[in-house]
Amino acid sequence: YADEVSPETLAFIKKRRDVRKPPGEEIADFEEFTRLYQESWVDPAIRWLFSTVSCSMVVDDHDINDDWNISAAWVEEMRKHDWWAERECAGIAAYWLYQFIGNLSPELLRESELLASIREADDGWEILERVANDERGLHDGARWSYCRDLNRTRLLVVDSRCGRVLEEGSRSMLDEGEWDWLERHLEGDFDHILIATSDPFLLAPGLHHLERWGEALCAGAWGERFAEWGEKLRQELDFDHWAAFGESFERLAGMIERAASGGYGPAPASITVLSGDVHHAYLAEVAFRRQAGVTSAVHQAVCSPFRNALDDQERKVIEAYVRADSF
Repeated sequence: YADEVSPETLAFIKKRRDVRKPPGEEIADFEEFTRLYQESWVDPAIRWLFSTVSCSMVVDDHDINDDWNISAAWVEEMRKHDWWAERECAGIAAYWLYQFIGNLSPELLRESELLASIREADDGWEILERVANDERGLHDGARWSYCRDLNRTRLLVVDSRCGRVLEEGSRSMLDEGEWDWLERHLEGDFDHILIATSDPFLLAPGLHHLERWGEALCAGAWGERFAEWGEKLRQELDFDHWAAFGESFERLAGMIERAASGGYGPAPASITVLSGDVHHAYLAEVAFRRQAGVTSAVHQAVCSPFRNALDDQERKVIEAYVRADSF
């Protein structure tokens, strides 16, 4: 986590700068990000895992900061901090270097002008910094999404952080370019389709409806005063999953239904949405209306993460929703 570092990385940070000044004991720049990745990636168990299991990676909020791009109000507030621009730029650059290029096929790596220019430079940081700074303004989700065909199985890894549209009234989990990319890559003849997105598409029903209500609250359904309170609630309770982007939830559900009923090609045997983020694990089976003509088995599988214990408040919230959903 860039905003909740380990004791080892914290000791490194304290040797470099005064942590009494913002951003305090959190990651501040690219050098500190590299130390964070070094510590994580050289752990013997992780190195063994990477050597035996093919990995596909995707960025999420704690790669940069908790609640990254949760709302326009959050972005506006973060931009007031003089340290934020460097942190966000460094985080995007570090993600590209340590995670994203490992997702690309040998052909795409050979075609990457950015990778080639960095390899040719004596010090590639200025090139990577410029690209990362541009990304802060572009918010192009399709740039970070990618597709892998594993024999007869198609894996679609969909970025759900960088390409968000955050203006109230037109909020979307993906920008239009990424929506187009996703729909194009659902077309074809596959035995199975895997759609990986860091934020869960399907939540427990209680959580889902609470996040949909929170979105309406923030949009002013009960007036401006309640909208301001709703924004505080959204950030406090992390209302940033697909349910909190209602139109996007419906749009993705429609795409999955079309794919499962043969709208993009022969219906695959299964469609599975893979997610994390929520610090627990579950498997959900998806049902559709009988007249939809769905023949694929559709599921969501969530596993998050290797290990990150819930604090007391988070534990109570999860327990409350589990009890509510059992009635």
